[in-house]
Amino acid sequence: MKFRYTFSVFILLVLIGSSPVVGQQAPDSAELLRSWRAGWTRGTQAVAAVTYTETSARTIEGPRDRTQLRTVTDVRFSTSGGAVRTVRQRDINGRGVLAMRMNAIDRRMRRAYGAGFDWTRRPPPMAARLVGIGQPTGQAVAETLGDIRAWRVSLEPGQSNDMIERVIFWFAQAGSDTYPRLIRTRIVGRVPTERGRVQGGSAIIATDYVRFNGLDLPEMTQVEVIVRQIHRRRVFSVILDTEISNTNMRLRQR
Repeated sequence: MKFRYTFSVFILLVLIGSSPVVGQQAPDSAELLRSWRAGWTRGTQAVAAVTYTETSARTIEGPRDRTQLRTVTDVRFSTSGGAVRTVRQRDINGRGVLAMRMNAIDRRMRRAYGAGFDWTRRPPPMAARLVGIGQPTGQAVAETLGDIRAWRVSLEPGQSNDMIERVIFWFAQAGSDTYPRLIRTRIVGRVPTERGRVQGGSAIIATDYVRFNGLDLPEMTQVEVIVRQIHRRRVFSVILDTEISNTNMRLRQR
């Protein structure tokens, strides 16, 4: 009996210790975002620029064919000048192409898929810009991402932004850093109906971040866009996927 009681207490303590919410009060969402942005601003004061390699693979799954557009870009980011991109390589279905042909294909895709194709061409979001597009409400919500305990904060943009419906942030609950560590963001957007074949759709951009010399920078981004089209009086869906990875990060101090 004593062994059974001791074992039960041990199991209870293990369960309590593994709970992501025990012993922690959910922070205010607005205060959590303010704290993160203040930390980001302090971190950028000592940084002149961050450079990295951005590899983007866009895949278009239509009813009859599949096309993959791949671009390798050198990026230089600074808080004063934003991001400057220099394209190093372009591929279509694994074959290198000139910039002129890739631009022509992009224009054709834009006519076919409307703003849905624009979503696939967006660069990975810098979270500092996302924080300012709307206002969060209520308390943060405890969640677990993999093995990381996190706080989830939802933000709804103002009425002036009719393309983004919601932005969600995940911050690590604990850490030794001087300000909250951003783990992930998710943008939920829409594809409007346009004159011609495009009959609206949806878009989701999920980005994982890495803390690099005190700054939370996008490391991996996945974009999924669904566009509804009319073809021969029938409505069908086209899936546009994009995967973007950022590697070879380097930082230059002021």
